[in-house]
Amino acid sequence: MAGVALDKLATQASLHAQDPIGYPEPLISMVALRDDVLRDEFRAQERNRIWTAVQKLVEGNANVRTMVREGRTGDVSRMWEWIGAVYRIEGGSAHQTPVGKITTPGRLEDSMASGSGLEIEKRKWEESRPYY
Repeated sequence: MAGVALDKLATQASLHAQDPIGYPEPLISMVALRDDVLRDEFRAQERNRIWTAVQKLVEGNANVRTMVREGRTGDVSRMWEWIGAVYRIEGGSAHQTPVGKITTPGRLEDSMASGSGLEIEKRKWEESRPYY
C-alpha cells in the first residue's frame, strides 16, 4: 500500500511539472490519498491499522515532504508532496487524461520523435566530485 501511495505522489508531481495549469497542485491531501488507496477496505478499525503503517513508511521516505496546508476547497489538512525525481509522462496533454508510461527524463520514444521535427539533446550526467 505504501508503494501505491508513493507512486501516486510521484505521478502527481510529474503531472504538475508537465502541466501546471491542468494540475495546479503538486501535493495530495493525506486523507484523500488514504481514501483512494484503501477504497476497498470498509472496516474502520482495519483501515486505521493499515493506514497507520502506510503513513509511517511514506513520511519516513526522504522524497516526501509533509505539511499542513489549506487545499483548493478551503479544507485544512495534512498534505504530502513528492520532492524526489520527476518523470515525464508520455501520451498526456492538458485536455485529456494522461495515458502511457512514465519514462526517464530526456528520453523520447521513436514513435513520438519521428515526423515531429523534434531534435533530441542527450546529455551525460557529470558529478562535481568523484563518487565511490
